[in-house]
Amino acid sequence: MSEPVKIAVVVKGGMVEEILTAGVPVEAVIVDHDTWSADTPDIVTVDGFENEATLTPAKASDSEDDRKKVLAAFEAAQ
Repeated sequence: MSEPVKIAVVVKGGMVEEILTAGVPVEAVIVDHDTWSADTPDIVTVDGFENEATLTPAKASDSEDDRKKVLAAFEAAQ
């Protein structure tokens, strides 16, 4: 069995600032249910989610420095 993919989602002021991985390329989508400040055309319904949301595609950074940050965050969280 392979190791699980480790990612860190960095949130600052309620906003996703970064998505970092521990050396594995990852594509993500930010599903934001806080739609109060979004433009109406940006708000969508997604199957499986209870509320409307805005969606932002993102690619995670897997640079050497970011790998270290992710592993340190997982170590600190245990």
